[in-house]
Amino acid sequence: MRSRRAWVRRVKRLALRLIRFAERIILRLPGLGERERMVRYALMGGIGVLAQLSMLALLVLLGVQKDMANLLAIETGILTSFMGQRSYTFQDRKGSFLRQILQFHAFTLLGVLVQMLVFILLTDHLLGHDALWKILMSSLLGLLAGFMVNYPLNKHITFRDEKR
Repeated sequence: MRSRRAWVRRVKRLALRLIRFAERIILRLPGLGERERMVRYALMGGIGVLAQLSMLALLVLLGVQKDMANLLAIETGILTSFMGQRSYTFQDRKGSFLRQILQFHAFTLLGVLVQMLVFILLTDHLLGHDALWKILMSSLLGLLAGFMVNYPLNKHITFRDEKR
């Protein structure tokens, strides 16, 4: 058990180092301004994905039924991403925690619907699904479309600055 905890601590430290490294490289680009917030948003989303996949693996290994494990893992990813967005990406904006978390969930669902729509459109009508690369490319393009929906909604609505 002790070695497993040490491994988890090492993975966390490595993940934080990778995030800081990526951020330093990206932030050296000229004329960042608003792009800095977008990069942070993408990084926190990536951490949410890692949290989701890690939780899914853990729950499946513990014997939790796969559909329930996936549902719990998705919620873990959403909550991890939300907390990162709230405390890191949009730390300069104040607002009601309850309002923000409910809106974040709603916009995440909308983003997932956009991802699925793009994925289905590409695999069933444009690219096809006869090769793995086409399926993966369709998924990636769906992910980007979801990001393009989620980021402005969360930036302007979920994490708008409320005067206290």
